[in-house]
Amino acid sequence: MTPLSFTQWIKQQTWRDDATGDLARDIRFDRCWPRWARGKSFYFNHLRYEHEACRACLAAFENAYQEWQSKYEESYVHFKSGLDLDLDWRHTLLGSRAATALVALNPGSGARLE
Repeated sequence: MTPLSFTQWIKQQTWRDDATGDLARDIRFDRCWPRWARGKSFYFNHLRYEHEACRACLAAFENAYQEWQSKYEESYVHFKSGLDLDLDWRHTLLGSRAATALVALNPGSGARLE
């Protein structure tokens, strides 16, 4: 079974009759939801600044993210880190400046610029 990203997981929670279910229904129909976000702060800032979410919504997000973390984050991060194609793919599409930044963030990766 492939580990679920937070977005995949939350969109499967629409059946719930609680704050997480309500948030899941909102996210499922959010056309500007950050599909490729990297980490909690991207999602939180999207809710806070793009939609001016109320405190109850932000609290629901915090609880939902914590629930996802306890079930999936470690296996999801491990699954994603096993992919070595990211550096080459980004280098090709974004140019050497982006690849340089990725190597700087991950110096032990063995990645090289060509």
